[in-house]
Amino acid sequence: MAEAQIAPSRLTVTPTVRLRILAFLVILAAWEALGASGLFYAGALPSWGTILPTLLALLLSPSFWSALLVTGLEIGLALCIGGILGVLVGMTLGSSNRIGVGLQRYVHYVASTPKVIYLPVIFLLSGIGPGSKVAIGAFACSFPLALGTAAAMRHIPPVLVRVGHSFRLTRWQMARLIHLPAMLAPIVSALRIALGVAFAACLVAEMRVSNRGLGSLIIQNYEHSRFPDVYALLIVVIGLAVAGSTLLDRLARRLSRHDAPR
Repeated sequence: MAEAQIAPSRLTVTPTVRLRILAFLVILAAWEALGASGLFYAGALPSWGTILPTLLALLLSPSFWSALLVTGLEIGLALCIGGILGVLVGMTLGSSNRIGVGLQRYVHYVASTPKVIYLPVIFLLSGIGPGSKVAIGAFACSFPLALGTAAAMRHIPPVLVRVGHSFRLTRWQMARLIHLPAMLAPIVSALRIALGVAFAACLVAEMRVSNRGLGSLIIQNYEHSRFPDVYALLIVVIGLAVAGSTLLDRLARRLSRHDAPR
């Protein structure tokens, strides 16, 4: 009886979901209207009846999966390298008031600059192969993690630090047993931002100097005026970015609830 009463509530559409569906339908209708209005060049805004079959054909293409694998490996390596560097720098900035006050302002300055301007330097140092895409992605995504970790470091409850000192933990033990567990949720939240930054940096680098990866595939289709293919690839990229961000957001929320006082 209880299950029969609970089951209908699971199918209830909340006002938020209704608003999202309505906004999505409005966007689709506006797209179709603008494409048929003649305000843009022919083919610049193809109809969804053209984009969706192109997307299906793209998902069945071996070249697409090869490009996705290349981009995925570049982003994964960039996120691992940049994440480790960012967390280490953030812990250094957050653990020392003197270093934090002296250097964090410069980290903020560099973090606010467009990372694309560093591409020529990256290409000079590491060439134009896959290593350069990993390098620019790691460099770009390290800043959100460094700043997020530094801020989280300063908000660790002092009682935890005193407990660690009372047990005479070494610096490595303090970091492993006290600091990192207390900062896990903020670090995952910063990782969500870093993922988007690494994604953007690697794709831009592939568009600029590369013949492999999703970025290269997008620019090749654009140069040959295959606009439905371009939009199909953009849908894939947006979908992957949204999926990764959603998973990290849910993980951060779960960690926050787990760490919240009961």
